[in-house]
Amino acid sequence: MLVLILIVLINALSYSMIMPLLYPYALKFHISKQAIGLLFATLSFFQLIFTPIIGRLSDHFGRKPLLLLSLFGTSVSLAIFGLATNLWMLFFARALDGITGGNMSVAQAVVSDLYAPKKRAQSFGILAGTWGTSFLIGPVVGGLLSRINLSVPFFFAAGLALVATLVTFIFLRETHTSKRRMAVKQISLKQIITSIQQPLIAGLLLVSFLSAVISNMIMIAIQIVGVDKFSLTPEYLSYIMVTMGLTQIFMQTYGIGWWLKRWPNKLNFVKFSLYAQTITLILLGFLFNLWWFALLLIIFQLSFSPMRPLTAGILSESSDQAIQGSILGINQSALALGRTIGPIIAGLVMAYSLNLAFWVGALLLLFIALIVHFLNQNYYQLQSTESALDHPTGKGQTELV
Repeated sequence: MLVLILIVLINALSYSMIMPLLYPYALKFHISKQAIGLLFATLSFFQLIFTPIIGRLSDHFGRKPLLLLSLFGTSVSLAIFGLATNLWMLFFARALDGITGGNMSVAQAVVSDLYAPKKRAQSFGILAGTWGTSFLIGPVVGGLLSRINLSVPFFFAAGLALVATLVTFIFLRETHTSKRRMAVKQISLKQIITSIQQPLIAGLLLVSFLSAVISNMIMIAIQIVGVDKFSLTPEYLSYIMVTMGLTQIFMQTYGIGWWLKRWPNKLNFVKFSLYAQTITLILLGFLFNLWWFALLLIIFQLSFSPMRPLTAGILSESSDQAIQGSILGINQSALALGRTIGPIIAGLVMAYSLNLAFWVGALLLLFIALIVHFLNQNYYQLQSTESALDHPTGKGQTELV
C-alpha cells in the first residue's frame, strides 16, 4: 500500500502543479476564451471514454501494465504540452493525457485485489486523501516554478510522472495474476435502467451532473478573471486554489459531520448549501476588487464542498445493494460529463462578459435547488420506510407500554 500511495502522490502532484498555469500558458498561443474552455474539456472528454476501457483492459492483462501505460502517457503528454509550438499540440497533449489517464481507476483496482471488501473503503479513502493533499502542494510548486519560465512546471511535472512510472515498474508487484480471476456478477441491464428511472435516483444523477458543470465553470472563471481582470500571476492564482483546497478538506473532513448532527436530513442540507452558493455566485459576478473576489470564492467553496459526498451518499442509500456499484459508476460518468461541458460553457459566455459565468452558474444552482425541493419528499418517504423496517414493532411496543 505504501508503494501505491507514493505512486498516487507523485502522479497527483504532476497533475495539480499545472492547474493554475493552463490559461496563462495557453495565452502564449493567442487562444480565445472559447478555445480555452475546449482545451480544459478535452482531458475530461477523453477520460470519460477511455477510463472504463483501461479498467477493463486491466482485468484482462493485469494492473501493472495498464498502470505503467497510464503514468507514462501522462509524462509524455505533459512534455508535449511544455514543448508545444502551436495550439494543436496543446489539444493533442490534453487528449493523450485523457486517453491514457486511467491511473486512478487502476490504482483502485489494485486496492480491490489486495484488500477484503470491509477494508477497501478505508484504503480508497487513503488514496483520495493522498490525491487531495497533493492539491495543496502542487499548485504552489507550479506557481513558484513558473517564475523561471512558464514551460518549466510542465517539464517538472512530466519528470514526476516519469518517476512514478519507474517506481511502479520497480516496486509494484502484479496483484491480478493469471491464476486470480474476478468473479464478476452479471447484472441485468433492465434492472439498472429501472433503477435510474426512479425519480429520486434520476434526480440525484442530474444534480451530480449539473454540480460538476458549475464547479468546472467556476474553475475556468477563476483563471480568466484572475489574469484578465486582476492581472494575477500563476503563483498568486495557485495561492487562491490552495486556499479553496484547504477549505474543501476542512468542510469534507469536519464540517459535513458537524452539520449533519444538527441537520440530519441530507437533502435539506443540500438545499441550504445551494441557496448559499447561488447568493455567493451572484455577488461574485460584480467583481468589485480582488479581496472581494477571494473572500467570496472561499465562502462559495464552504457551501459547495458538501454537495458531492452528500449526493453520492444519498444515491448509495437509495440504490438496491445488488446494483449499487453500477449506479455509483453512472454517477461518476455524470460527473465526468459535467467536467467536459462546464469549461466549454465558461469559455463561451466569458467571451462576451467576465461576469456571465458566475451568473449563469447562479441560474443553474437555482434550477438544482428546484430539483432538490421536489426530490425531498421522495427522500423523506425512503427514510420513513427504512425507519419502519428497522423498528417493525415500534407501534406495538408503544401500545404495550
